[in-house]
Amino acid sequence: MRNGMDKAYRIQRAVQTLKRLASLWAFVVTITLFALITRGRSISIQNLVFIFNQSVIIILAGMGLIFVMSQGSFNMSPGAIVALAPLLGYLSDQVIPGLFIPVTILSGAMVGAVIGGIFANMKVPSFILTLSASFIIRNTAIVIFGGIPNGLIILPMGLIILDEPVPKIIAVAALGAITAWLFHYNKIGKWCKAIGSDENVAKYSGVLIRRMKFVAFTISGLMAGITAIFVSIRTGSVTMRSGNFLEFDVLIALLLGGVPLSGGPSSRMLGVYLGAITISIINNGLAILNVTTIYQELVKGAMLLLLVAITFERGKVMEIK
Repeated sequence: MRNGMDKAYRIQRAVQTLKRLASLWAFVVTITLFALITRGRSISIQNLVFIFNQSVIIILAGMGLIFVMSQGSFNMSPGAIVALAPLLGYLSDQVIPGLFIPVTILSGAMVGAVIGGIFANMKVPSFILTLSASFIIRNTAIVIFGGIPNGLIILPMGLIILDEPVPKIIAVAALGAITAWLFHYNKIGKWCKAIGSDENVAKYSGVLIRRMKFVAFTISGLMAGITAIFVSIRTGSVTMRSGNFLEFDVLIALLLGGVPLSGGPSSRMLGVYLGAITISIINNGLAILNVTTIYQELVKGAMLLLLVAITFERGKVMEIK
């Protein structure tokens, strides 16, 4: 009997190891496949820089979303925040110059805090709540844009310096270090993963459930605000379409990175990086191959469905929040 238990344990450990390596294999296979299909165009220096620029956006948003997903919850609002937050930042900057960046970040954090407060106290399912919030946030931005000529905001040229590789590398490295510490070594991340593992056990273990739900969504909103800055600077403008479908790219990236839908201790910050680069390679490779936007979205929709089917832990279905 003991031999049978040892064998089962070894099999379980092997499966866990394969799951941890899956994101790395997905990255290697994706970059190799597109390098072959595009005859090396996808790995040219110029194109790798383009992939890096795409990855930064998804990485920054993913650094925040992982706190929510590790609890077994969803957040469908980052894309809408990317539309509204820089708009509020720009309007504030017109009154007091220099407020674009701080107000954009603060706006994202405040939206996240409001959503987190509702989720923690009213116990509305996170998917329904954040999907509804996304519609409200984006349409609020559309209403405000209605009073702006051509519905387009051109950012000050002084901000374009942040679109250079060095500031982006510094931002990703600094924010990556902070979020990785919070997620892996601070009680915030440990408690978030404990909630995803088993909320009832976490509650009786002293985890402040409602507070952690509020904190997770606030962090996600704050990171969406920071993401909004780099999205706006990348295009040099803010429009009502800014951040469209961003949440789906980030969700696919986290799933590709091995973050399970049901959350828990298997969530890893490294998965954010691997998943973000992988989905950026896919987006870029499809564009190089002249695949139209409609079919690109079709491919990503199929990918999302496949990833959910593969990674969904059916034994925890009642714990998806």
